[in-house]
Amino acid sequence: MFSRVRGWRSIGGLAAALCAAAIACSGGGGHGGDDGTLTGISLAAAFGGRTFSSPVKLVQHPTDAHRWYVVEQGGLVKTFLDTDTNAATIAANVPSQASVTLGSGEQGLLGLAFDPGFATSHELYLAYTDAGNGNRLVLARWVSADNGLTFTPDSILLSIPHTNTNHNASDILFGPDGFLYYSTGDGGGGDDPDDNAQNRNVLLGKILRLDVNSAPPSGKTYAIPSTNPFHTDPQCDAGPGSAPCPEIFALGFRNPWRMNFDPATGKLYVGDVGQGAQEEIDLVVNGGNYGWDCLEGEVDHSSLSGAVCSGPTAPMFIAPEVAYNDTSGPDSVTGGAVYRGSAIPGLRHFYIYTDFFRGPFFAFDVDTADAPARALSASEDHISAFGQGRDGEIYPVDLDGTIWKIVPSSG
Repeated sequence: MFSRVRGWRSIGGLAAALCAAAIACSGGGGHGGDDGTLTGISLAAAFGGRTFSSPVKLVQHPTDAHRWYVVEQGGLVKTFLDTDTNAATIAANVPSQASVTLGSGEQGLLGLAFDPGFATSHELYLAYTDAGNGNRLVLARWVSADNGLTFTPDSILLSIPHTNTNHNASDILFGPDGFLYYSTGDGGGGDDPDDNAQNRNVLLGKILRLDVNSAPPSGKTYAIPSTNPFHTDPQCDAGPGSAPCPEIFALGFRNPWRMNFDPATGKLYVGDVGQGAQEEIDLVVNGGNYGWDCLEGEVDHSSLSGAVCSGPTAPMFIAPEVAYNDTSGPDSVTGGAVYRGSAIPGLRHFYIYTDFFRGPFFAFDVDTADAPARALSASEDHISAFGQGRDGEIYPVDLDGTIWKIVPSSG
């Protein structure tokens, strides 16, 4: 059953389950009921029906509205124009150009973000896993000499030790503030065995915020925004710190799979994949603690396993915007986007998301307090991401290869 809640929770916990899936997995069930259906919405194959190999992200060129980029989990960034039918070309080949072994399963090339000043900087940021170097999470800067047709490696900004092969997260976005936001999973395994998500001295299980365009301190590759919660502490780029990491923007995440800023309000939403009880959508705020592994969605995680919450004494956790139960098979939420397009006026200001294994799309009205999550008439399995154009239209990315567009139903 869906639950739309806002506010704070004080609770503790830990539990068990580990599932191997193409992207991210939790053991447990379906969505249950809903509070109504938004009809008149369907999916159409976008961009002339071009297909890709395990696509996990779609991004529009920052200045050329007709050029698009698809991130393939296997390590390629492909680009194409929506004004022709030519095959997509390779803009970047991470395994070959960066001499890195990406790994398999949930690993791979997972994130891409253009620098806000791309027109002059010609810089692109990529997030991927390095399975050949201890399963590390890597944030890298690449550059283009031809306005985004091709890219070459420039530098590594951050390389984070990561114990297991799952829960890599690794979405990256630039916010309206010009800073780079970077999601990291809890390090993998069941029950956050290293207690990373509640540990402020490590970078895992967090949403990080970095200033990559200001002069960094001596010997560093990025600066810290002065409004980050722990901005005066030493950077954690060399490993766990002796104090809270200044890179942290928010904490308490298991596997934050896909972030998006609302184009109209600048609010940041993320889908956090649950373990065996609940999946959740979170509205991420500066300094927020979202509960894992004390909470799983709205559930006291310790009640599932009897383990002790690894968080601080009587922590105050921010409740999810939406939580739904895992009840009968694998579930894995895919974070979506707030529709701000013009093609479907009735869908404006609805946040759209889905479950990787379950198919139906769901939405809630971000402009109405405690509005219920509702089912959409559109449905597709294996959605790995939601791309969004600058016109506000939304493009679900299917790991099976197709890029869809949410369109008005013709029926």
